Amino acid sequence: MKHYYTFPIIFCFLAWLSGATNTAQAQNETIGFFQSDTWFNVIAKAQEEQKLIFVDVYADYCPPCKIMDKEVFCHKTVAGFYNEYFINYKVNLSDRNNDYFQQLYNITELPALLYFSADGKTILQKVTGCKTPAEFLVLGQNLAGSRSVYRFANADPHAARFAEVRDQYRKGIRYPTLLKEYAYLAQKYNEPFNAVVNEYLIKQENRTRTDENRKFIYDFALTLDNLAIDFLVKDIYYFKQTYGSAEINSKVKAAIFNGVLTATKQNDTNFFKHVDELIKKASLPDRAEFEFEIKSLYYQGTNDWNTYAKFTYNFLNNNNVSDPALLNEVCTKFALHVSNKKMLKVATKWIKKAIHIENEYYNNFTYASLLLKLGQNTKALAAAKNAIYVAKLRGIDYEQASELIDQIESKQYRNSMHNNNP
Repeated sequence: MKHYYTFPIIFCFLAWLSGATNTAQAQNETIGFFQSDTWFNVIAKAQEEQKLIFVDVYADYCPPCKIMDKEVFCHKTVAGFYNEYFINYKVNLSDRNNDYFQQLYNITELPALLYFSADGKTILQKVTGCKTPAEFLVLGQNLAGSRSVYRFANADPHAARFAEVRDQYRKGIRYPTLLKEYAYLAQKYNEPFNAVVNEYLIKQENRTRTDENRKFIYDFALTLDNLAIDFLVKDIYYFKQTYGSAEINSKVKAAIFNGVLTATKQNDTNFFKHVDELIKKASLPDRAEFEFEIKSLYYQGTNDWNTYAKFTYNFLNNNNVSDPALLNEVCTKFALHVSNKKMLKVATKWIKKAIHIENEYYNNFTYASLLLKLGQNTKALAAAKNAIYVAKLRGIDYEQASELIDQIESKQYRNSMHNNNP
């Protein structure tokens, strides 16, 4: 099934647009990525040269990853710094041999930028999403320490001011104008800013409807981890009138999507109460569909497959869902994680509907997987062969279907041997 990284693409493009100063003329060098089939060789290289390890986790289907290659890794200053202080390594998740890496380090968004100690055991930092050359350089500098003399002459004029403001904040200087400046600088330099945002908004609570503070709220309404999104929905009519309903609806949804990650990590069951309040106050369209998507992500992220199965089962049975991609996604999860025969049989009806709408390889493959799990081996074999037939027509890879056929035929052989030798 195809995967689309909508939000990372948008954020990556905006980040690139805001930080691409002097990039074009500096693209005559690039980061040298160490070539090795094993992680152990990377560690050995890092220990030999006494360097940290930087890992770029990417995939062939990830457009933001390609932007990092074209606009960031080939920046002369970036390349010089990373080549001097890091052993650089790439991990391609399109290669199924690297599945372990994705699971081990919980990679849920691409590109993922990972930093390790020289022994490869301690992960020093994990950052996802696209970065500008300046932002990416700062990430490395924060870990490499003061040894670095690499700086952007023009693209990073605020670095000294950021260090000064951060020092004042840590000394307890918390007047509103400094908090506001520090929040923006911390965001720019990829440091935690939610606590600063909250402190500023609490001190400005009686003045949040000034144009200046409304702009601040808009800029930081990015996640449920700070109060900006709550202030935004309290003043929702102003923001929709000023920025347009579609823009604000997308912003609220993006903040909730980001909040799912935090809620999943903390297994926060109160998360949905907050989400329901935000959706209601923001008057989001297609509320039922959006809630379905959010809750599905949460149940999957917490590995609560029983609740996921019951929830999706009820939703799809009570709604006339005709999106073949959504039907395929749910049915794939059922084939992998659900054992209830009644639910699996209903899932075969959903995927047959998807095939009727879109007779594509991945729908036929999912149908074969469901039939196999139900023990309908002959039908599963026919469905897998049909998936391969469609794949050949489309000119796409069908390795998974071939493996499934081998699995079915091996199972049939074992069954025949058992029947012949009672």
